[in-house]
Order: sequence, then C-alpha cells, then structure tokens
Amino acid sequence: MSSVLEKKILESLKEIHTKLDAIIAKLVTLEEKIIETEEPEPEDVKAYHEAEYRKRRIPKHFKKY
Repeated sequence: MSSVLEKKILESLKEIHTKLDAIIAKLVTLEEKIIETEEPEPEDVKAYHEAEYRKRRIPKHFKKY
C-alpha cells in the first residue's frame, strides 16, 4: 500500500473516531436525561400491571404490586 493511501485511511479513521466520540457524548447526555425523568404515578403503574395481567390472563391473586 502506498504511503499516501495509508495516510488517507488514517485520516479517515481519525475523523470517524472523532465523530463517534461526539455521538457517544450525546448518547450519554440523553441517557442522563432519561434517568432523571420523573417516576410514574402509582395509578399509572397499577393500570399498566392490570393491563399486562389481562393480556396474559394471569389470575388477580398472583399480582405483586
């Protein structure tokens, strides 16, 4: 491989690395925002669980909420 081609490949890889670092930083920020969101209301959790049990036809006495 010629040294010119090797330099171009190396430059391209460095550019890709920089862009990936920026993407990872944005994803970490987004993850932190998601984690900081409010907890769901207890009524919402109860409704979700009831809907799940209805879908799966699990008897109510097996509910654990």
